[in-house]
Amino acid sequence: MSGNRNVLALFASSTVDVNQVNNLATTHGYIEANITVATNSGNITEQQIAGHFLDAILSTGPSGHHSVQLLGIIAKALHPGGQLTIIESDASVEDISKRLLLSGLPGATPSSSSNDIAAAVQATKPTWDTGVRAAISLKKKTPKAETTWKISLNDKNDGGEDDELVDEDALLTEEDAQRPTITADNAADDDCEVGTSGKKACKNCTCGRAEGKMEEVKLTREMLENPKTGGCGSCGLGDAFRCAGCPYKGLPSFEEGKPIQLPPDFLAVDV
Repeated sequence: MSGNRNVLALFASSTVDVNQVNNLATTHGYIEANITVATNSGNITEQQIAGHFLDAILSTGPSGHHSVQLLGIIAKALHPGGQLTIIESDASVEDISKRLLLSGLPGATPSSSSNDIAAAVQATKPTWDTGVRAAISLKKKTPKAETTWKISLNDKNDGGEDDELVDEDALLTEEDAQRPTITADNAADDDCEVGTSGKKACKNCTCGRAEGKMEEVKLTREMLENPKTGGCGSCGLGDAFRCAGCPYKGLPSFEEGKPIQLPPDFLAVDV
């Protein structure tokens, strides 16, 4: 290495002799450099070291001594492109390289001074620094052309023949066109639920359905002037509660014994 290089040698111990410094500088090629020595590197602060812009830093310590936080502080003392060498006893190159990467120093490589006792890893500080801005030129994307679909009644299929519309009525069979026959099995149940087998008549049935003798009951003037509810007791509540054959079907709700008030247009004929 050429002279006039400013190098900082960090030691984790509180004391260090000259031979240790000379051996460290010789091993890593900093014989003619201007070397500054600092001990108790684990207690170093950012205010003490940042802003020195050193060419290189050599730091030694036991396994795990160089935490990500400590490496970040040390890296701030290097100028962009400066080199940091970490030496740890009883440590692995992979572990040190991972911590260097997390502290912002990528591209760490094993040093030739690594041996069975200590692992040495070198990393170079990027030429860019925190807060540096760079303009990025992005190419403007060309919008894709929209696809327009045109539909014409005269369009032809792939075979070159005219498409024909299908007559839906032609798809019906003679059986489909026949009106269904209503029987006791498919007849819709009415309010009393006695249209099919297994159904029961209303409680207190008075219309004859329970006995199978249902007869149509015609509305009389007496029934309008003095209305009475049937056995089901629901006639006066309105059509929603009346049986299908209730004589009061279509009339307003009423109270038993009080005349039913019909609206003036009730008997008017629709034109």
